[in-house]
Amino acid sequence: MDILNRLPLAHNGKSGYPWTESSEMPLPQYMSQNLPKISIITPSFNQGQFIEETIRSVLLQDYPNLEYIIIDGGSRDETVAIVKKYEKWIHYWVSETDEGQSDAINKGLAQATGDVFNWLNSDDLLAPNVLWEIAAHFSKDKHTNVLMGKLQVIRQQILLPEKYGMHCLEDVEATMNFGRLMAQPSLFFRLEKLKILRGVDKRFHYCMDLDLWYRYLLAYGLSAVKSTEQVLAYYRVHDATKSSNEKEADAERLVLILTLLKALGLSKNRINELTPQTLNINDYDKIWEMNLIFLNKTRMRAYLLEQILVMPRFDFPLMTSLKFWFISLKYQFFGRRPYFFTLPLRFVYRKWK
Repeated sequence: MDILNRLPLAHNGKSGYPWTESSEMPLPQYMSQNLPKISIITPSFNQGQFIEETIRSVLLQDYPNLEYIIIDGGSRDETVAIVKKYEKWIHYWVSETDEGQSDAINKGLAQATGDVFNWLNSDDLLAPNVLWEIAAHFSKDKHTNVLMGKLQVIRQQILLPEKYGMHCLEDVEATMNFGRLMAQPSLFFRLEKLKILRGVDKRFHYCMDLDLWYRYLLAYGLSAVKSTEQVLAYYRVHDATKSSNEKEADAERLVLILTLLKALGLSKNRINELTPQTLNINDYDKIWEMNLIFLNKTRMRAYLLEQILVMPRFDFPLMTSLKFWFISLKYQFFGRRPYFFTLPLRFVYRKWK
């Protein structure tokens, strides 16, 4: 019987996926495979206006080896009532006070028992039919640790046509430099690798996905990362989207880059020059598990300094910007993109403006 007919009826007058349309039946070759268990965790807090759509997008996959976990932070809106409406199909859920999204993800990881994992925020959606596609990739190659796909944006209930995704470039350094453009809802990991990495860092509220991606690349490199052109998820943009707080998100990203630069041997004095007074980098000291087989430390320092210098929300004094541009140039001259050599002019223009 079709999963759409087994789920509670949608009483909100909405139509289309995931309300009145289900995923299609999988191709026969998918059904004959030894399907991996896929664990999806939804961290949630006061997203009652969206979470039912999120839940249905997961359940309508009609994937037989699914483990769905919802960790709610003690919502005071209709979230709990909606979760209870679907609890027959949810393997584990809880609603209690937590320390934020990262803490909720780690609580879910502690419960997860699958082979493949991702978290899906309570305002995002899985695209139709994707769990079968993801299962095919991981079962076809037992050495695949990460699958990166594409995502599309939902804005004002409209699914925009543009597709976004992450990329693996020629080496770990270049991939990490490009990796600041995260597409987390379409990034699926082999669960055992994330548990070795001890999940996400709950000190981060905005950049936990970027931090996790960096730690994965430093620990395992690129060889087990695969990609697909298929859209795996829909990312919703709305006024209450956490990532819309760009100032705080950029501050966290700066902290993340500075802690990594510190681990890569940049001196304490230079770290201090790049640390605004509002940030306390010492609160984020960590041990980075770096495998030098995968990483050129000198080139990585160059890329990370470049990232800081082009972050528009941190307008360093002109001489500081120029000094660190020269330092980054010294670390890596060849292979620079043309725009890097125009940065001194941009620094001057920024000050003049």
